[in-house]
Amino acid sequence: DTIFSQYRAGLIKLVSTTLLPYEVINSLYVAVKRKRINRKYALGRIKEFLDYEIELYQIDPKGIFKISYKYDLTAYDASYIYLAKSENLPLLSLDEKLTSVI
Repeated sequence: DTIFSQYRAGLIKLVSTTLLPYEVINSLYVAVKRKRINRKYALGRIKEFLDYEIELYQIDPKGIFKISYKYDLTAYDASYIYLAKSENLPLLSLDEKLTSVI
């Protein structure tokens, strides 16, 4: 909540890989499929996510592979590590394995 409040106030900028929208949509799809939320709610969250206008970066596939191999991570997870490291940015994640790499 603090991060998004800071973002809405214009105090910080959010960036991610081009993978992020697919991950958000997939997690909402799975939540609907498992009947944790309804379809209307999911569509509202997708709109809310898109309203954030998070800047999306293309990531070097070879760099992703190197990080995947070095830290035994999926390419998806490695893409976030690559972006944080290459742009010297903090990584926002609840995944302790990922945050320990940075």
